[in-house]
Amino acid sequence: MTRRGRALREGVYWIVCFEAQRAAELYLKALHLALTALHPYTHDLVELLESLKDAGLEPPEELYTYADALTPTARWPGIQAGSLSATTEG
Repeated sequence: MTRRGRALREGVYWIVCFEAQRAAELYLKALHLALTALHPYTHDLVELLESLKDAGLEPPEELYTYADALTPTARWPGIQAGSLSATTEG
């Protein structure tokens, strides 16, 4: 069984959300690379979707809802949306 499968079975849901966010981020960056040979340097899925418009794609609106749900709380478990600056404070 994979690490993700074990985590899901054992109720460690934050790692499943983290892996889902990371998979979506890497997919969107790969799509950017395929279309433009570049990718934005961000973990924010909404920003990655928005920047696809510059490449001539119009992502479906529902993707923005899912992307917003995974960013940033899935990438940094325990951080509330809008409080990302807490990670940079000493």
